[in-house]
Amino acid sequence: MVSAGGVVCIIVGIIIFIFGLMILGFSLSLPVLFAGQYLILGGLVIVAGIVLIVLGARTGKKKRQIEYEPPVICKNCGSNNAAASEFCGKCGIKIR
Repeated sequence: MVSAGGVVCIIVGIIIFIFGLMILGFSLSLPVLFAGQYLILGGLVIVAGIVLIVLGARTGKKKRQIEYEPPVICKNCGSNNAAASEFCGKCGIKIR
C-alpha cells in the first residue's frame, strides 16, 4: 500500500514528467542553434519526474518483520495449533 505522501510524490512526478515532455516539444519548434539546450533541459526534467514517481511508488512498501510465535501443542490430542488459538483445531478443547 502506498502512503499518502507517496501518492502526492507520484502526482508531482507525473506533472514534472509532462512538463519535461512540453519542453521537448517546444525545442522542436526552435532553430537548431537553441534546440540542443532545451533538449537537455527537457531530458533532465523528465528524469526528475521519473525519479519522483519511482520514489513515491516505493514508500510504504517496507517489509515488516513478523515475530515468530511457536505453535501451541494441545494437551489432549497433541496436535499443533496457532499461537493465537484459544481452542484446539482438532479436538476442540480449550487450550488457553
